[in-house]
Amino acid sequence: MNRHVIIPTTDASKAENLKEYFVEAGWDVHFVENAANIFDAHRKGLEDAGVLANDKVILCHDDIEILSAPKVFNTLIDNHLDDSQTGFIGVAGSAYVNHQINWFQCSKQNDSGGGIVFHGDSVLRMAPSFYGHRENVVVLDGLFLATTGKVLYGINMNKPKSFVSSWHHYDFSYCIQAHSKRLKNKTVPISILHRSPGSYNQSYFDDIPNVASVFDRYLPAVVN
Repeated sequence: MNRHVIIPTTDASKAENLKEYFVEAGWDVHFVENAANIFDAHRKGLEDAGVLANDKVILCHDDIEILSAPKVFNTLIDNHLDDSQTGFIGVAGSAYVNHQINWFQCSKQNDSGGGIVFHGDSVLRMAPSFYGHRENVVVLDGLFLATTGKVLYGINMNKPKSFVSSWHHYDFSYCIQAHSKRLKNKTVPISILHRSPGSYNQSYFDDIPNVASVFDRYLPAVVN
């Protein structure tokens, strides 16, 4: 079993500190620079890394900082990914999603949110965003997703032809497929600082009806 991190980016040099953390924690880091879209970046990363079914894989943004100690980080990852019923684990998500698609908006219904993420431009100027107490969720935020090669090879990681945006909704696509296979997606208490405020461009909103159409047969989706 190997440990791989795949990070799409336009400039790998700006994520050197993140790479150092992963290397210290025993993970091989694979940057995929200037891919046409995030779906292609993830698939290329899997190919370049030679990921096998039993390998553990992290897909994450290049603008995060992991605050958990490496030993704690690996313990949480291993505890969940060693369970063959696990799909994806992450740090924030919703136990309910409907045709609104946006997991955060959906999480406000029926107290469905779970997880916590710190936001800010540094650890000295960060604040927690708490989404709720749910551990079992349907969809996770794509800033950090951990899974296995088996799960990734068992879903369709291609960008749907109807999607306009090249950099959004991959997290929904991956997670809803895993959920449909009765795998468990979960939030875990890994502490992460995300330097993005979490804003969306217009293409994100333009694609919501396209995402809803592609995955209509799964919606609404809920987990207890």
